Amino acid sequence: MTDRKPDFYDFAAAFFRREADSVGPKTRFRRDLKAGRLEVLRFVFETEAVYDVFFPEAAVKRLVTVGQMAELLSLCRGESVTEHEENRDEKKV
Repeated sequence: MTDRKPDFYDFAAAFFRREADSVGPKTRFRRDLKAGRLEVLRFVFETEAVYDVFFPEAAVKRLVTVGQMAELLSLCRGESVTEHEENRDEKKV
């Protein structure tokens, strides 16, 4: 059985109760998603659990956009950032 992880942007949209196509790399947590600090932290913890990663606290404190978190996730999973974005682009075609 394959342990397939959800597309990160779809995962983020579901977490913040938004339409899947409304969350992308430039979406800002606070301004666009109206997420407070605690909600962003809950999202970080949920992401760590779902994707089986650990984000360094210093990196989490600097997160502003969903795209930055996607990049951090890619780095923590050993993927290149461009590989993650290419997979996202392929899914939309």
